[in-house]
Amino acid sequence: MNITPEEMAAKAGESRSGVVIGVSAFLMGLSAVMVGLRLWCRRQRQMLGLDDVTAVVALACVLGCGSSIVAMTHYGLGRHVYTLSPQQISLYLRCFWVSILFYTYALFAIKLTFLIHYYRIMSISNMRWLYLGALGFIILWGTYQGIGVFFFCTPIQSFWDSSVKGRCMLSQPTMWLISGIVHIVTDFAIIVMPLPIVWKLQLPRSQKIYLTGIFGLGTLTLAIAILRVQWLDPVADMTWWNVTAASWSMAEIVSGITCACLPTFKPLLVGIKNWLSRSDDGDSTICLQDQGSDGLTGSTLAAFEGHGGVGTGPKVPTSISMYGTQTSISAYQGRNKSKKKPTQMWISPPPFFGFTWILLTVHPSKNISTLYYAGIMAFRLIEASEEHLPAIARIATSAFHPNTDALSRRLFPPHLQPKDLPDGEAAYDWRFARKASSLASPESHLVVAVDDEKAQDDQVVGFSLWDAPPATGGDSGPSKEIQCAALDKEAYNEMKKTVNQDAVDTFGKQGIAGVWHLDYIGVSPGNQRRGIGKMLLQWGLDHAAAEGKDCYLVATEAGRPLYVAAGFKDIRVVSILGIPHYSMILRAGSS
Repeated sequence: MNITPEEMAAKAGESRSGVVIGVSAFLMGLSAVMVGLRLWCRRQRQMLGLDDVTAVVALACVLGCGSSIVAMTHYGLGRHVYTLSPQQISLYLRCFWVSILFYTYALFAIKLTFLIHYYRIMSISNMRWLYLGALGFIILWGTYQGIGVFFFCTPIQSFWDSSVKGRCMLSQPTMWLISGIVHIVTDFAIIVMPLPIVWKLQLPRSQKIYLTGIFGLGTLTLAIAILRVQWLDPVADMTWWNVTAASWSMAEIVSGITCACLPTFKPLLVGIKNWLSRSDDGDSTICLQDQGSDGLTGSTLAAFEGHGGVGTGPKVPTSISMYGTQTSISAYQGRNKSKKKPTQMWISPPPFFGFTWILLTVHPSKNISTLYYAGIMAFRLIEASEEHLPAIARIATSAFHPNTDALSRRLFPPHLQPKDLPDGEAAYDWRFARKASSLASPESHLVVAVDDEKAQDDQVVGFSLWDAPPATGGDSGPSKEIQCAALDKEAYNEMKKTVNQDAVDTFGKQGIAGVWHLDYIGVSPGNQRRGIGKMLLQWGLDHAAAEGKDCYLVATEAGRPLYVAAGFKDIRVVSILGIPHYSMILRAGSS
């Protein structure tokens, strides 16, 4: 380095160490906050997983890298190299090597966090092997790089001590360039991996671009990685030059860990939403047998209870329907229960968060649906099975409690309730038995809404029961009578008679045999105001529309606005046990 004594003296006092310390401290603090919030959110749902472990490992590496960079300022980072002593330069290079080690492992852990998260929520048939292959490559590359840091120079001390004779595999610029290119390529692959599914959907081009942007949050990390490449060729004044490279390196790994944590912030944003809406008075009163509140609109969903069964759903997306903040991607394949059919999945956002959510199809050989999402709040709709019955009965018992539901209070009057059970609990066995009997009916669809981020026992957050027209025509047959000492049989029979007569008055002697009939929708009290009821309603509307059938229900006065918004029209006012209700219909093609 050619520099005169006068220039050396003039630049001796120049220092950018403060900038390095400030940037590193801020970025380390940001990464700690992001991972801390991630763990808090995941713990709220009791869903800590392997991707959370890798996120913690990534945080430890980020803190190690940042601390090493801060330590480098003590030995000359931010000052001109010709103002440093040989001992300072040696200690600087030692800290530099440590920062490289932590940087390498931080990127490794961050990429694993992304891919494990993808695999957990997007393992859709053929995509499963893609994620496994990507995980395998990242593990191999990360292991190679992690070991390579220790063997880049032999002995390793020769990296920072010029007095030690050694040999290095490649020049530093070449090593940095190869590593940077591989990281850019893998970052790009991780970003685009979910996009083929989005672009195969039958959505408007503008909406595909929007969803691509949601999945492309990682482009920030990719952009930083590309910008960082131009600073990988060191100059003679390395301690002055490395300020920019070190800052970009920290920004790269912190942006990566931030993007990996953001999709898990659902409980945090829901909490903020609840705090902002404390002054709202949108909750509706439950006043009809087996009904629930639609949290997205604050309206009440209502319908008369009947028998039901296992529903089916789409196999290949064939249509797109937009409903406010929800998007339905639907396909229909009949209702042959002898074959395993895939079901629909609904995803809904909180009202204040401008994401559009989507409904996707599932693996045709499994009675599950697979979640593919673009944000923070996600549910899926699946066919109910026997394992869901306890949760469904619990939701029905709590959501339609005699203490809060006028119709349930008439059906389960206080004088018939056993003294050894809490109020309303006597209805549990009756509701359980009715749901169990519904699974045997080929004309009914019992569907549950599942929140995978909740604890195992709380994952079922809502359910619906739709009666579909019999596949062979004619009557679907009488429902099985369920015995319950706490039930007022006279009141129950009167309710059935009133509703059946309304169906005859509307459709003739065939009653509801030729239409899709919504028996009821139930949402657990702790999960209302999340749009679950609206998703369950739309599920049946889409199936009816695909078959060209009318939809029919009997609603409470509180629930009527929701159905009017969905396209239902009033037929007449019906008094059920002295409580006014609305007979409503949605004609095929009018939604």
